[in-house]
Amino acid sequence: MLLVTMVLGFVALFIGFHRYHRKLYPFYSLFLGGFIYWQRDVWGHEYEHAVLIVGASLVVLAHIMNMRLCNQCDSCDSEHHADKPA
Repeated sequence: MLLVTMVLGFVALFIGFHRYHRKLYPFYSLFLGGFIYWQRDVWGHEYEHAVLIVGASLVVLAHIMNMRLCNQCDSCDSEHHADKPA
């Protein structure tokens, strides 16, 4: 299940990366969150919930960063304004 989540997350971030912002740090957050989530058993049963929360939060943070970067894209606005006569 984690593999499916990571692949879908990567695809979503890559679309934003490729079309809009070309920033890599959302990918860092996604992969770090996935890695922490994957290593939840290493920390032991008593820390499992905390590790899952940290890992999942980093994945969510990656998507929030990606959305903000996409919304800050100036080239998208200039492309739409270029079609309209001045």
